[in-house]
Amino acid sequence: MSRAYDAKQKQYAQLFPREGKHLFSFQWIALPKFGSVYIKKINTKKYSIKGSQKDDKGNYATIDGILIPVTKGKLKFTGEIVTRVSINNNGVACVKKGVYTFFSKPGRKFWRLQENENCEGGVVYDVVDIFF
Repeated sequence: MSRAYDAKQKQYAQLFPREGKHLFSFQWIALPKFGSVYIKKINTKKYSIKGSQKDDKGNYATIDGILIPVTKGKLKFTGEIVTRVSINNNGVACVKKGVYTFFSKPGRKFWRLQENENCEGGVVYDVVDIFF
């Protein structure tokens, strides 16, 4: 294995998120129609985040809360994430309130929600990503 490959595999997201507008995606909404979130620094270790992604069919994902950096590549989120897609959970919005984790694997350009089970349960998962 080359050194360049090894170095890339060890790259994580920066410890502190960049303030400003970021792309946001919910896998049930067809790309390239990304949503956006705004991240704003509250203090040294706390950031607010708010935003959404929507389509013209009534499907959406919203996020509103606080991000706290834990380690490079890992953010703790406290707040509310609401997802709704017509084909899941009988079209009823899935509301998640509480503490969740966003994680970025080495070499990725986004943090992914780790607690991704849809309110429908079973094998339905909601992939929610915040891009660097």
